[in-house]
Amino acid sequence: MTVDLEEQDVLLTILEEMVAHGVKCETDSFRVGTFVAVASKMRENIPSIFIEAKHIQNKVKHHK
Repeated sequence: MTVDLEEQDVLLTILEEMVAHGVKCETDSFRVGTFVAVASKMRENIPSIFIEAKHIQNKVKHHK
């Protein structure tokens, strides 16, 4: 698995778990702080990754 595919897989898994736990607002957008938490969880799962909340937010916008 390439790094990009691994990152995408980890990102989607984390986002799915967060949605299942209700981190989305009534407007179907993510609550404040969600992207910071996602970036932190990604760094836990992929220690060599350098990613910040703004990167996660851009990736989510790109996938919409």
